Amino acid sequence: FDVYSWVMVSITDNQTVNGGDRIDIWQVDTYKEWFNLNCYEGMLNPGAQQPLVLSFNTAGLPDTLFEGCIGFTSNAAQREVRINVACNVHIPQRLTPFILLTPPNGDTLQISSSGGEPPALPAVEFLWSRSIAPEENDAVNYVIYLASRNRTVSYSILDTTVILNIDTLGFNELVGAQFQWWVKACWRGDTLECVRRFYFWIMPNIVSNLTAAPTAYALRALYPNPFNGRLTVDFCLERDGWTSLRLYNSAANEIAAVWEGYVRRGEHRIALSADHLPSGVYFLKLTNRNRSLAAKAVLIR
Repeated sequence: FDVYSWVMVSITDNQTVNGGDRIDIWQVDTYKEWFNLNCYEGMLNPGAQQPLVLSFNTAGLPDTLFEGCIGFTSNAAQREVRINVACNVHIPQRLTPFILLTPPNGDTLQISSSGGEPPALPAVEFLWSRSIAPEENDAVNYVIYLASRNRTVSYSILDTTVILNIDTLGFNELVGAQFQWWVKACWRGDTLECVRRFYFWIMPNIVSNLTAAPTAYALRALYPNPFNGRLTVDFCLERDGWTSLRLYNSAANEIAAVWEGYVRRGEHRIALSADHLPSGVYFLKLTNRNRSLAAKAVLIR
């Protein structure tokens, strides 16, 4: 049946001896809801005018051409005048949805340092699935966005992967920072964002099991204290569990999440870089299995 018809379909389950299964289709009515006139009948005095407004409703219509006509009859003229109307429904072709792959959502990237050097983050590879253009031979461009706190950077690329050195992108804070990343696909003016944005954290590298058996849950040492830019923290956990180490200023405002993740029992050491912080008194809060400890550190420039 054509696109102008309302139809009813019924399926009958019959035995083979009765002719077998049967599908019946009835044409119920002509589908006229794709256009509407503001007035279908009325009285018009000689010499008068009556404006008519024709509107089209393409909601739910297939991608095809709808044609019809409007007939005008008058008991005075005793004839009919017809005006042909057409509505060409065009459904825009879109890019196919795509998803982010790596770094996975909620991932933690390790930042490390050695020999007194500033913390360095290895180059990070970002990877996502491919979005397909309606024209298979057409190339799809991508724009990757990376945001943390009040800064957002973006890069245009042609592939579905890119390697970025995050520590060279101008972000004020890396250690303990949360990053959000997403990608947009672009084709002939059409833009489509990935299905879901991902988050990841950057945490310092943690050295574990400095001694064989922990004796107590404790913040062992903060050194040097006072410190100038770099602080080493030793702590001990009696049991495995989700652990956080957060830095606060003297006004009890959280400055950074130095570490947050699952840590096994034992002695651990972590390095904190405070190059971006002003001189002052700070507090480190260690939390593990609903228990918390705090220690004071003084930063002197």
